[in-house]
Amino acid sequence: MEFNLGSDFSVLFYGPRAHKKPKSKWYVLWPAWAYRVIAPNLQRRKINFLQKAVMGLCLTGVSNAKLIAKNLAIHEELVLFIFSELNNYGYLDSKGILTKIGKQALDDEILTTENMVAGYVFQDPWKEDLWPRFVTDLSYAKTELNNEGYPSLVLGTKGKVNKRPAFTVLPRNPITPSVPSAKSIVEAVTLHKRNLRFRNFDESYEDNELDDDFVDTVVDFNRVSLVEEEPHPVLLITYIYISDETSGALDWYVCDPFGLGQSVRLRRKIEGIIDETPGFSEIINKIARETIHGGYEEQKKWHENIKFNAPLEVERRLTVHIRPYKCFEELVDMEFVYLEVQSLGKGCPDHKINHLLRSGLKVLESVFSSMVETHPLGDIWKSVCKDKKYSETYKSAIHSIGFDEEIPQDFLTIKPNQIQSVAQYGNTWKFRALVVATVLLAKQDSSHPLNDAARRDSRLLIIISEITNLGGGAGHANSDDISFDDAESQVNNVYLVVSIILGLSSIEGQVCSDNLGEKNG
Repeated sequence: MEFNLGSDFSVLFYGPRAHKKPKSKWYVLWPAWAYRVIAPNLQRRKINFLQKAVMGLCLTGVSNAKLIAKNLAIHEELVLFIFSELNNYGYLDSKGILTKIGKQALDDEILTTENMVAGYVFQDPWKEDLWPRFVTDLSYAKTELNNEGYPSLVLGTKGKVNKRPAFTVLPRNPITPSVPSAKSIVEAVTLHKRNLRFRNFDESYEDNELDDDFVDTVVDFNRVSLVEEEPHPVLLITYIYISDETSGALDWYVCDPFGLGQSVRLRRKIEGIIDETPGFSEIINKIARETIHGGYEEQKKWHENIKFNAPLEVERRLTVHIRPYKCFEELVDMEFVYLEVQSLGKGCPDHKINHLLRSGLKVLESVFSSMVETHPLGDIWKSVCKDKKYSETYKSAIHSIGFDEEIPQDFLTIKPNQIQSVAQYGNTWKFRALVVATVLLAKQDSSHPLNDAARRDSRLLIIISEITNLGGGAGHANSDDISFDDAESQVNNVYLVVSIILGLSSIEGQVCSDNLGEKNG
C-alpha cells in the first residue's frame, strides 16, 4: 500500500492548538495510517447506595428479592432490576450469591463495567510507532484540491469561509504498513490519558480560523479485541508557527495534531524528513525569516548542535551503560529541553521551563513502569487495608525496605483504590500511586531493585516527591513561581534518582545529594 492522494485519502482535524498566540503560521498535512480498533472500555464509578445495600444483604445470605425489598422499604421490581444489573457485571451469580469480584467491588465501593468501544489509533508511516492517541471517530476536514492536485483547507464558518494553503507531507518511497500489536495500542491509550494532564497551550487564545467543535475522547482499556489489518491512509492537520513571544532561540514550533499544544515529538519528526521533502524547509524559512535568527538555516545548525549534544550529556552524567534502559530516550528528551533552557538563560519563557519540569517527571514514570515490567505488581493492592489505617500500611512498607527518613505526606494519602488502579488495570500514569505500589511489592520481594536503591540512599522518596511536585504542578495555576533554578534543580534530581535506582554513577549526583544533607550510601 502506498500513500497517494487517491479517493480513499482523508484529511482529519482534531483541534491543533498553539502554546501561545502565533505571530505567523503555515498549515501542514502530516501522514499517518489510521487503524480501526475494537476493545472493551473499562468504566469505573462509585457503587450507588441501593446497589451497595443489596450486595450487603446478599453477602449476609439474604438473596430473596421480596425479603430484600421489605428490608430496604423499596419495590420488589426495583430489587429485581438491581439483581439484573449486578448479575450483568458479574457481581452476583444466578442464585443471588455474591461472587469473588462482587465482594472485591463491595470492599472498594467501585463498580467496573466493560462496554465495547470502536475507534482509531494512528501509526507513523516511517517509524511505525503509534501516536499516543485514541479517537472514536474520524473527524473529516473540508478541503479543496489546488492546481497541483494537493489539498487546500476550507476553514472558518459558513458565514466566514477562509481558504488556506497547506503543505502536504508524503513519504517518498512506497511503505508497507505493519499492523500494530495489542500491547502497543494499550500503551498508546495509556499515554493518551497521561498526556492529557500535560497539555501545553494558551487557553485564552482562540483561533478564529478554526471551527473547533472537536470533543476530546478518553477511553480506558487494558486489552484489544480486534485490529483491522487494512489501515486508512490519512493526513492530520497541524501547523508550524512563530510564537508572539519575542524571546527565545527556538523560534518556530509545530502543534500536536491532537490539541495538546506545541509538540517536540513532531518537530523532531519534521527534522528527520525535511531534507528529503522538497519545499518543506522553504516553508519554515518563510515564516521564520523575520525572527531574530534570520531564517531556518541558522536555526537548523543551532538545533542540530543541541540534538547532537543531548545524548552525549546523558551518557556523561550516567555513563554509557544507561543506553539499554527504556528511560534513555526520555532522558534525552529532558536533556534536549534543558540545553534549550540553558541557552535562553534567565530570559527563558515560563512555558519552556514548564515543559522541562514535566519532562523530568516523565523520566521517572518510565523508570518505574520498567520496574513493573520486570517485577509485575500482581495482587499487591490486596495487601492494603480497606479502612482508614492504610497510611500505616504504607509507612510500614516504606520503613521496612530502608527508607528511614521523613516520609513525604503525598505518598501516605494515596487511596487504596488508586493502588488497585495501578496494579490491576495498569494505570501507571498515576505516578504517586505507582511509587507506593512498587514499595509495597519491594517489601515482599527481596530481589526488587527498590531495595537496593533504599540502601544506596534512604532519602530517595523525598527527592522523588520534589520532582513530582514540580513536574505535576507545571502548567497549572500554582506554577507562577517557577524559575530557572527550579529547572536546574529538577534535572539534577532526576539524574540522581535514576542513578540511585539503576545503580549507575552520576557525576552531578554527589553534589545534588550533598544539598539534601549527606552523601550517598
